[in-house]
Order: sequence, then C-alpha cells, then structure tokens
Amino acid sequence: MTKIPLVTWVMTIVAGLILPRFVLYFRRFFTQPQLAARIVPAPDNEYRNIEERAYQIAVQNLQEGLERRSLLDGTERLILCAGVRHFREPWARDTGFASFGLIELDQMQATKEALEVFLLTQSEAGQFPVKIHSTHFLERYLYSVFKREQPIDRPIFPRYITAHNTISLDGNSLLIIAVLNYARRSGDYAFVHQYWPSLKNALAWLETHVKETDGLLHQGAFTDWADSIARQGKILYTNVIYWKALLDMAEVAQTCGHPDERRSLGEKARHIRDAINNHFW
Repeated sequence: MTKIPLVTWVMTIVAGLILPRFVLYFRRFFTQPQLAARIVPAPDNEYRNIEERAYQIAVQNLQEGLERRSLLDGTERLILCAGVRHFREPWARDTGFASFGLIELDQMQATKEALEVFLLTQSEAGQFPVKIHSTHFLERYLYSVFKREQPIDRPIFPRYITAHNTISLDGNSLLIIAVLNYARRSGDYAFVHQYWPSLKNALAWLETHVKETDGLLHQGAFTDWADSIARQGKILYTNVIYWKALLDMAEVAQTCGHPDERRSLGEKARHIRDAINNHFW
C-alpha cells in the first residue's frame, strides 16, 4: 500500500477548507448587480449653460452617495459615500467637505446622521476614523474592475489607519468644522451640546501633533488630502483648518452652554492665526 506523504494530507485538508469558501465568495460576487451607467439629463442647450450642467452632475453625485447602512451595534444611519463605484463608504475628509453641499440641498437630517457616524466611532484618544467600511481595498478593486456594485448588507466598522499606514490629520478638523456648520445652518445646537466632549477630545488629539511652542501642527507623510504626496512638517492647509476648527468652537461655545470655554478657545485660535502668519509669511 502506497503511503501518502504528510504534505499531501495537509494540502488536501487546507483545500477542503478553503475551496468551498472561495467558490461561495465568487458565487456571491457575480450575483451582485452590475454598475449602472449614471447619466444626468442634459439641458436643452448644454453649451449655453455649462454651470447648470455642472450643478446637476454635482447634485446627482451627492445624492447617489447617500445610503442607509448598519453599524456594528445594530443601529442604522444615513451615510455619505465617497463614491458609488469604488469608494462606497464614508470617509472623514470627504464627508466633511461634502456636508456643505448636503446643507445647501436642505438635507439636514442626512447631514446630521452622516456626521454622527464619525462621532459614534471616535477613538478614546479623540481620533475620528479615516473611514468607516465593510470591504477591504482588494475586494473593492475586484468589484470595480468587474463593474459590480459593492455589497452593502454587512455592518460598517471604523478604520483609523490609512493605506499608507499612517493617520489622517485633517479629518479631525474638517469634521469639527462640518458639525458646527450644520448647527449654525439648522439651529440644532443641542446636537453640538450633546457631542461637545467629543469635539473637545478631537481638538485634544490634534494637539498631540504639536511639536513646538508656536502651536502649529506637524504632520507626517501622506497624512492630509494630498495623500499621494509625502509632504510633511508644518503644512499650511492642515494648520488653516485647525485654526478654523478652534475659531468655530470658540464662536459656538456660549450658545452650546460652555461660556467658560469661549475665551480659552478664542485665545488658542488667535495664537494659531498669528503663528500661521509668522511662519508662512
């Protein structure tokens, strides 16, 4: 009787465990709907009003990014995806910028829920997630290449480290600014009051990236919106939105029931403003 080598037994067992999962995964993969073509109806005379055309495209892209997704605790929230083709997930930076567009479209509830997802998943140290997702980058790539819609039935969970194995420094400032802009435009200052400790914690996390007495943030490579560029140190953009976050916090502190913090936050904002002017000009 021929003796079967141990390695053959091991490979057979491994194949028996992995192959069924592999088959099930790709069966599910190819049952996903194909990506539909997104076509915005053109105006009567497209070249007569280019701005109107651009506005229509921007509005459709924004509205298509709104989806209701489940969180790990079983609750659901409206989230704003960075895109329906490849980045079908909320990113802190993209949500911060795009929330201004949602507000202009009077999508107040959607704005509130999209921002609250990041407040609920903030780390104990005060960092907001880089993104909140349910698929990994290789999986997203496969869906994109084969022009299939990404599944949205799985709960989304936070990720705090980027693909460059670093943090996203500007995301914290942008989300603070976005939350306070939502409150000003909607009058929902109770939302800010509810999450005031979280916003203060987000500022405290940013302050851990200050290395000198001037108070300016220092960043590593690939840690802001230009995440394909290894720029580092004191970056103008990152520090300007940090100043804006401090200024906005100071301006709403009294309205949100924290009059004692208005002065200290205002002083920090002025200090950062002066440091920006001194360093960059």
